[in-house]
Amino acid sequence: MLPILGAIAPLAKILFSTIEKAVPDKDLQEKLKAQLNQQLLQSSTEELKAAASIVELPGDVWTLLQIGLGGYVVGRSGESIARTMANKTITKE
Repeated sequence: MLPILGAIAPLAKILFSTIEKAVPDKDLQEKLKAQLNQQLLQSSTEELKAAASIVELPGDVWTLLQIGLGGYVVGRSGESIARTMANKTITKE
């Protein structure tokens, strides 16, 4: 995906430069550049949507992943707290 965007950027720069050279009216230049930029962004957005649809998880799987990750984080935090409390108890005695 990024290599495609990297290939489009120099092309867009060339097109913008060509518009500046070929169109004497500054307002029309800006209008054409804005339209070209909008088309490039729209095609990039469509490409990102297509890529996202490939890696999207079904709702149930996503929920299970969130619960599992949340449980892991809470468990690791609990271990850290227990270790800290145990060290404080040993230090006080």
